[in-house]
Amino acid sequence: MRSRSVIATLALVVVATDASACLTELLGTWRGPGTVLGRSIVMEQRWQRSVMGAFVELQMRHFASDTSARASFEGRGFYRPTGANAPDSVGGTWLDARGLTMGIAGACLDGTFSSHWTGRTERGRTIYSLREGALEVIDSVFPANGAAREFGRSRLTRQP
Repeated sequence: MRSRSVIATLALVVVATDASACLTELLGTWRGPGTVLGRSIVMEQRWQRSVMGAFVELQMRHFASDTSARASFEGRGFYRPTGANAPDSVGGTWLDARGLTMGIAGACLDGTFSSHWTGRTERGRTIYSLREGALEVIDSVFPANGAAREFGRSRLTRQP
């Protein structure tokens, strides 16, 4: 009986290692320049544990690159590792200022979290890559009858 509980505990540790480690590396506040739909922006992201630690929450907003303090877009994502059969898999939900809610299916691989999102009217992908001390964020949309089209890119640095 005791050996079963040890094995179950080890299995839980193995399950949480890949995706949890990937999401944990993103924890903190990030800020930096970027572009969205061809316009210069400043993006802020805050990654934190949420809902008693069951999720990693992303609070994201971006501003026009001038001195404006008013956010031009805001969204929140709630992410978590999804299970024993795919320890690098992440599931979740995205909500944004447009009133949209989208399901998330993603994966962590080599310091990159690739998040595929699907809503009623659109689907796309956001890639979060940790490179050389910065967080690169690339957003793409998948039109119904065409190849992926990048619409946003930012390079963020961790804030104190």
